[in-house]
Amino acid sequence: MKAEYDFSNAKPNPFNGRLHTEMILHVDNYIVKRFEQIAAEHGVPVQRVINSILNDYTLRERSRWLDYIGQKKRYRIKKQFVRR
Repeated sequence: MKAEYDFSNAKPNPFNGRLHTEMILHVDNYIVKRFEQIAAEHGVPVQRVINSILNDYTLRERSRWLDYIGQKKRYRIKKQFVRR
């Protein structure tokens, strides 16, 4: 390792701040306790458990969401052209 490094030409990380978003969720106590149990069993932070569970769920349910969104759009389009 060098004793000193030159960072005069360094660029800021373009992905900093784009990967994660902070948000506040109001969750029931028993759900938080269950997440804490899972985190303790696997030796990982609770935040990682919550993120992993939400990520798995959204990937599994994505096709249902797309169908639902498509149905809503079709309904709105039909509703616009209905004469009253």
